[in-house]
Amino acid sequence: MVMVPGALRFFPVKQKVMDGWESGSFLEALGERALLVSWKDFMASLMKWNETKQWKPLMIAPAVIRKYKIENEQDALRVVDLLFVPRSDGLSW
Repeated sequence: MVMVPGALRFFPVKQKVMDGWESGSFLEALGERALLVSWKDFMASLMKWNETKQWKPLMIAPAVIRKYKIENEQDALRVVDLLFVPRSDGLSW
């Protein structure tokens, strides 16, 4: 069995893991490590945007915003793999 962190939804983290799958890899760059702790903040910001259509990067680390040039929801979706699926109860992810 292989277990992977939710942070694999971040394209830079996913690429690092794929590149080092056979030999092993470490998240060494500050921006890569910051993505791990920013996961819930990215999701909260994108879910809020999905509700209100107003982009407010709630608590995404400034270092992550600078490194990945995130100025709006489209920039955030360029960095993270997230699919919003409408549900009958009005919620979506």
